[in-house]
Amino acid sequence: MQHLFFDMTSPHLELKKIYYSFLTKIDSIDSTQERESITFLALEKIFKIKKIDLYSNPLIHFDLEKEKTLNTIAQRINQHEPIQYILGETIFYDCVIQVTPAVLIPRPETEEIVDKIIKDHKHQSDLTIMDIGTGSGCIAIALAKELHPHKIYGIDISTEALKLARTNALANNVNIDFQHRDILQIPLWHEQNIDIIVSNPPYVRESEKKDMQKNVLDYEPSLALFVPDQDPLLFYEKIADIAKHTLHPKGVLYVEINEALGEETKGLLKNKSFAKIDLFKDLHGKERFIRATMT
Repeated sequence: MQHLFFDMTSPHLELKKIYYSFLTKIDSIDSTQERESITFLALEKIFKIKKIDLYSNPLIHFDLEKEKTLNTIAQRINQHEPIQYILGETIFYDCVIQVTPAVLIPRPETEEIVDKIIKDHKHQSDLTIMDIGTGSGCIAIALAKELHPHKIYGIDISTEALKLARTNALANNVNIDFQHRDILQIPLWHEQNIDIIVSNPPYVRESEKKDMQKNVLDYEPSLALFVPDQDPLLFYEKIADIAKHTLHPKGVLYVEINEALGEETKGLLKNKSFAKIDLFKDLHGKERFIRATMT
């Protein structure tokens, strides 16, 4: 076993020493900012610390078991495994969300679409919401906690994802009706008068794989990521049909999109009779979200 520390004369070590020693072990990531973020996530999980503790630099109880754990985490990171899968959880919109390779790791960009929905609907009551392709349940859970809807559905094709989503909903004390459905195969949805439909469906074209990082390609579920080049909007086609049938006249559809296909996605929704279609950029200036209404 490679050692992070060489002087174990005391069962306690300064937090900063642990921090910088672990940081030097991560040699597979070029970005200093990303390495620092990953290092803190690992130490936060193991030692139950807060970021501010780095400044006060307390003495931390440290033993060979913790050293072994940190070494294992560093080795897995250097094999490009995402830290969220290693730790088994992530934070999404202030919710603790368990994640496994059965689901996508929630992205900060997806928090932005959740924030948009909350700001648009925070003064409404008795909302009915449908989250298509719910995965870990992160979107539905965040909306349930913030908007307190009358009813919220979470739909996914993956039974493993739904099992995890139910666990996450229970852990976050929200009630969500999770359902196992393949939206490409099911007939029109039975429920009507839905206020909000939100979806972050697969939208990465197969040809775009060459530009993706190993930690995504090698570990995250392809089922939730990729679409064929010849039909990259197939999920949006079906989502639009479901929305047309289920949204009430003033209901709203929100979708996360491929930044390279913003105008194409807008055109599809226009052809599906959506009257008002707004395309939004994320914090990095990329066209990533669409809000659409029938009236």
